[in-house]
Amino acid sequence: MVTLDLSLSEAVWQFFCRSDGKRDGDTFEELVEIILNRRIGVPWLDGTLESWERTPRSHDQSRDFILQRLDGEAWAECKNYKNSPSRHIVSATLAMATVKRIRTILLFSPEPFNRPALAFFSSFQEVNDINIHAYHGDTLLWLVADNAELIQARFPDVSGLLQRERARLPVPQRINVAVRVSKDIDDDERLGRNPEPLGAGGVPLLPQGRCVEIYQGQLVALDVYITNHDPLNDTTGKLEIIMPERSTLTLLSSAQGAAANGSRIDVKRAGFKWVRYLLRASAGRVNGQLPKITFTADTAYESATFDTLVITQRMAAVFVGGERTAMKRAAAILSGARNRTVFLVVHGKSGVGKTRQLQEMREPFISTGRLVHAIDCEEAGIRSFRHFARLIFRKITPVYVQEHPQTLCEVSVPNSRFAMGRAQCLAELLDAEDGEEPDIEEMADLFEAVLSVIRRPRAFMIDNLQSLPQSGINFLRALDERDIRSAVAPLFAVTVNEEQAGQGSASRAFLNDMLTRGVIWSDRSGETPRYVTFPLTDFTAGEIEWFINDHFAVKHGKPFSMRYPNLMRELTRDVVKRPLFIEQFLNYLSDIDAIKWDGETGLMTVVDEERLQEAIQRAYIGTSLEQLLTKRWTLISAGMKPGERANFRLFALLGSIDLDHLRDFNISSGQKADWVLRGLARVDDGRLWFYHGQLRRFFFDLFQFSESDIKENVSCFKRVVTRSDAAGLATHYPLAYFTAKASLKPLTLNDRRAVVPQVRNDGPDHGLALFLRRVFKSTLAALQAGPVLGEDIDLLRWTAERTRHDVRYDVGIARYDEGRGCLSELIGRCDDPAAHAAFVCFAIANANSYFTGHRDREALLVLDEAQQHVRQHPQTFPNSLLSHLADRRCVALKSLDRLPEAGRAGREALRLAKRSDDTERAARLVFAYIDIGNIFQNGRALIPSATFTTDGKSRVKNALYYWAKAREVFLRNPKSAAYDADTGPMVELYHIQSRLLTQDLNGLADQMDEQIRECRRRNRAFFGVKHLLLKCIASLLHPTLFSAGSPPVDLALETVQWAIGHDVRRYIWMARYMEAKVFLASGQHDNARKSFLTAAKALRGVATHQGIEEYHYHFYDDLVLASRSFGWNIFGDILDLLRSPTLQQRIRSVRDLDEPGFARLTASYTATARFHVGDDSPYPSLRNRNLPSP
Repeated sequence: MVTLDLSLSEAVWQFFCRSDGKRDGDTFEELVEIILNRRIGVPWLDGTLESWERTPRSHDQSRDFILQRLDGEAWAECKNYKNSPSRHIVSATLAMATVKRIRTILLFSPEPFNRPALAFFSSFQEVNDINIHAYHGDTLLWLVADNAELIQARFPDVSGLLQRERARLPVPQRINVAVRVSKDIDDDERLGRNPEPLGAGGVPLLPQGRCVEIYQGQLVALDVYITNHDPLNDTTGKLEIIMPERSTLTLLSSAQGAAANGSRIDVKRAGFKWVRYLLRASAGRVNGQLPKITFTADTAYESATFDTLVITQRMAAVFVGGERTAMKRAAAILSGARNRTVFLVVHGKSGVGKTRQLQEMREPFISTGRLVHAIDCEEAGIRSFRHFARLIFRKITPVYVQEHPQTLCEVSVPNSRFAMGRAQCLAELLDAEDGEEPDIEEMADLFEAVLSVIRRPRAFMIDNLQSLPQSGINFLRALDERDIRSAVAPLFAVTVNEEQAGQGSASRAFLNDMLTRGVIWSDRSGETPRYVTFPLTDFTAGEIEWFINDHFAVKHGKPFSMRYPNLMRELTRDVVKRPLFIEQFLNYLSDIDAIKWDGETGLMTVVDEERLQEAIQRAYIGTSLEQLLTKRWTLISAGMKPGERANFRLFALLGSIDLDHLRDFNISSGQKADWVLRGLARVDDGRLWFYHGQLRRFFFDLFQFSESDIKENVSCFKRVVTRSDAAGLATHYPLAYFTAKASLKPLTLNDRRAVVPQVRNDGPDHGLALFLRRVFKSTLAALQAGPVLGEDIDLLRWTAERTRHDVRYDVGIARYDEGRGCLSELIGRCDDPAAHAAFVCFAIANANSYFTGHRDREALLVLDEAQQHVRQHPQTFPNSLLSHLADRRCVALKSLDRLPEAGRAGREALRLAKRSDDTERAARLVFAYIDIGNIFQNGRALIPSATFTTDGKSRVKNALYYWAKAREVFLRNPKSAAYDADTGPMVELYHIQSRLLTQDLNGLADQMDEQIRECRRRNRAFFGVKHLLLKCIASLLHPTLFSAGSPPVDLALETVQWAIGHDVRRYIWMARYMEAKVFLASGQHDNARKSFLTAAKALRGVATHQGIEEYHYHFYDDLVLASRSFGWNIFGDILDLLRSPTLQQRIRSVRDLDEPGFARLTASYTATARFHVGDDSPYPSLRNRNLPSP
């Protein structure tokens, strides 16, 4: 090992010392931050390098930097000490990483860690599954030297020293990296084509000079990322590392004990797992999927394990290398053995050719009716043949078989050497160490025992991992992690001769026990009694593959069952009166007239419910339909193989069952949504487009439920949102589209904060706004990056329409302003009506954000721009969208006090709404009627009533007329008239306000209480506060309207608590204002003063809004006059409020003061006067008839 000059190390690190000679940790962290963001980053889907974030001081001192990665967080910790650090220095980091489940830790230290620390790191990461990488001593010095140019601006002296001495540094070992992207073999075989690499001759796609740098045994530079791949093509990436034949690597962070002592290990063997993990974590993703990484040497790969062949009476197994000649030789031997069950276990290097060879080798066995299981050791994590045998036994057999080996062997293999007296040998074989050489005879006996119990073992079919959650992850470990070991558990079919198994034998006791527990049931229909067990487990991927081929796939012009009849008989012969598959089960139910089932559409109708329940209980002992469908969904999702049309129909099978009947069997919509999401989690990310149509139908049908069903879907939405956000919505636009469309309806009826993380003080709608922003941003990015797709435009339009919920209006405005140019460019590239409609929806959403921020002039400018776009393309927009645009312009103009123009815009919105013929017609009519009514009620300038209606001449009567029309439309069809969940509370609010204005008080109190309860039940905070405010006003206008149990003071306090608790900022000040007026009416003048001051402070946080400014006038008049009447020195308490121009105007107007007089008043103010609230009040603004309406 080359050692650097000691004087050079000391000269460099002395720059990171304080004046007292101690090391400076803060300066060292700045140096490490430069190195981290240059060398150790993770390329994301868009090709950019995500940077590390520096953390603030933490109580546990566990990490200095955090990197958010696709697979979780990575930590980096800096330790700048003069002496060699020990493991105790980083104990806090390791402990907290274990608690928080961190998988990657980088340690930086100028001084090298001592040898016990390195040994501890090696054992600690093996036990806790954590990857620890120590950059210390000479390795860190080389990193600093290699980045001398980057650190020159911050550390010029260090940079200059390193540049002068750089020639003395040893050259790191470099490993060339080439990236090739090849088409999927399955698709090529299905289409009858030969796979061809993308690029002539497999030309490397990486830029020149790209490499992996190994310095003194540590991987210090990983500047590798996938480029030039087309996510729209059906491709799978493969990262190939080409190394010299004798390249070696010292694995200081490997789990190998020898590596901790600095020994050198062949990278082709012991270093494979370590280097592969780093490359997989750092090489980015191709099409949302981790690239497959394989190692090849310049010379032929030498197999580490000799071929092993085991042939017994019932099965044959071969443990063979991946070379083509060896596989052919093994196939020839096995084909002559004529065994019913064949295990083909292949080790050695893998690649595109091996998968094809496995497929070729399986054909002769399948055609002769035998079961063949092809297993790739590299992908399955199988280390030896003994390891394979133990995995077969432990993963396939259920727990109770392992607990009763003696009884089991007596029942199953009465004549075996394993039967009597050798049960202990079975456990010894299973618990043997991996290093021991396998005894072939004992291994054969072991397989005989297992196969005699498992009469028809289930296939593993793991030679093609594209149907699993993550390529390259150990298949069997994935089963453990997901707690679905039952996915590969078999169906037992045990045939017992009762003459040999007497009543007193152990086998009879075993069978009786199983019968009592309901695990098995007896079938005496044949000559020999058979006992078939039904554990609550799932079928395997292999069974699903056969199911697809038999029922849906047509190959070579014939169904699979006709081409391989022996295999189909083998699959079904051991099962009596118990259907293996869903289609068989539904056919069986149809035959007994329990249901009617359309095999083409998949729709099911229950004919005889009692007969159906009886059939279920008979076929599935102790299993409800819920468990049945849960099992079948896991089964289907586990076995889907992307690229076949068969999966498309199979994917639709469960989703097409009538949802009403699911509720008849006590199956909730949340459970069904969970089945779908579980299936989606196991579908290759790059293949989601294949299930586009079925996902659309399923999600649109799924959420037409009552609220009780909707509440159960929260966890499902969390999983979809998390997965979509982590993988990048640009590559998941179908999933994001259906999830957003399906989830918005239930989310608007429930607390959105429970679905998406809530940000404090940003309103109850902020969780939904975050989700919508993610979808909206990713859709814009997809439109910019690739071809314009109709679904993208539809998603853009739909999301833009619903961003009216965005409370973070400042963020929304900034995003909209930035995206306007993107949409203009889109329209330039795609002169499509949908694109133009998306542009108008985008403008409406932009205006809604301005409305939320009370910036009405900017909102009107955006809407005018959209109106100009409509005039340029008059034939490309639906009337409902034009009505929406006119309605928004009406609101903006009314807020700016331009009432005549607002009236014309409202009339245009109503006219267009009446002309529209789509599903939004009713909603547009409701909003047009309500906005026109608001013009009449709030307008200070009189609009001629003949402009709109001849029913009455006063503004109030016109407002009442249009509000009544809106409620009539809504009640006629409440489902289609509800633009969102706030439409109903809004319509009822104006109806109650109409009844107050017309003095229609009969039953009004009950109606108001019912609406408040409904808003509380549905968590509609905004309109809940408005209804409470209206109730406060009604209590002041009519003190006898409500019972004595709800006095006005308690009602005002409830209103304030609701507004503050739900952070309804726009009405917190008004709730305090109502509270102050109620206190004045009840004589609590001191409390009224506090409420006035609190309301004034709350009003400071609300921007001036022209539409509600008259409410501000009422409030400021009351505040000033009350302070004058009671001698309140409010100016000393809230002097900063005097910056409000409206407050200054009201004070000077009441006092008739000039500027100097106003200044004197604020300095010293005392006055007394009689003050009261009521119709005879001397102050017009305090009379009840002038109470504001929300």
